[in-house]
Amino acid sequence: MDLDRPAFAQQCVRMGVLCGANPHYLLGVAQLRSKISDGSQNGAIGPFCVAQADWDANSKDDTLGFDFSPDDINLWTNQCSVFALMSSRALSSFVSAKGRNPSARELYVQQFPTAPTATLSADLQAALDATADLVDPAAEVVLDPNQTVPSTIGSADQPGAGSGSGKFNSKFNVVFTSFVTGGFFSSNPDDLSVRRSIRTNNPGALNISAWQKKRLGFAGITGDDGKGNRTTVYSAPEYGIAAWYHLLAGVYGFAKTGAFTIADLARKYAGAGAAQSTIDNYVATWCKFSDLPLNRNSVVQLNDDNQLLNLGCAMYRNESGVKIPWSNAQILFGIQHERNNTLPPPPSGQS
Repeated sequence: MDLDRPAFAQQCVRMGVLCGANPHYLLGVAQLRSKISDGSQNGAIGPFCVAQADWDANSKDDTLGFDFSPDDINLWTNQCSVFALMSSRALSSFVSAKGRNPSARELYVQQFPTAPTATLSADLQAALDATADLVDPAAEVVLDPNQTVPSTIGSADQPGAGSGSGKFNSKFNVVFTSFVTGGFFSSNPDDLSVRRSIRTNNPGALNISAWQKKRLGFAGITGDDGKGNRTTVYSAPEYGIAAWYHLLAGVYGFAKTGAFTIADLARKYAGAGAAQSTIDNYVATWCKFSDLPLNRNSVVQLNDDNQLLNLGCAMYRNESGVKIPWSNAQILFGIQHERNNTLPPPPSGQS
């Protein structure tokens, strides 16, 4: 049964942005594998022709709140969710191994290693061409105004195609990018109409320090905001998030204990000699902006992604003052790759 293509595209955009997968890639794969139809063939089920074993291995994710049963594979809306997660995980594996974003064809082979390759480029290109016009109308329906419209993929064989692979800024001599497909990034740190932490790809709004100048993705420094703040610019939000994790683990020394309380962090964050009222204000604000309840005595484990995601989002909301544009996948990418010392190098074009 053919599915309603605009409705299917909307779900691909919604889940692609949530999981960090390019929606046009999702649409192209569904077109290639099933012509965007529902049903089963040779043990492969639904519009993405997912095998039951692959579904079962990817149907649960605590961070995203996914907890699908084996039978949920038969609902195409659920397939969009799980296949977006599968694609995001395949993308992360490729970037970790290669240090760059894949082409659509490379990502497909990463997900389906036994796929016939003789005509894959041409077949996938035809599927991408057939679905390109679905992306923008779907994004207009489902995305918030501050979310970036996902890019479409022009060439199935171009590395980084459709992955938010970057925009060159001649002033900073940097390719600004996101390492998560469809992830938000700023390419203009000088745009004063945008909140500082957002336009600098620095979610923690870390002011410049000697150690940051040595970080991967360091791109420059903003001017003084009139209050003595000169904020570090990173070429990708994932680099800024990784620097935030390094601040907690290395600079503040919490890696030695493996954990800290919210009050401990506030004292470090406020700086030596800070008034107790300043420390208390940080505690109160972070607790207010957290999705999961926090108080001054809450303990955060450095090796617990869910706890760090909750804390990071709270701190980033405090710094930006608005709804944060970075996906959970971007935040976790920065945390996990910094912890594992596997951050990819900047894309070519950055000095």
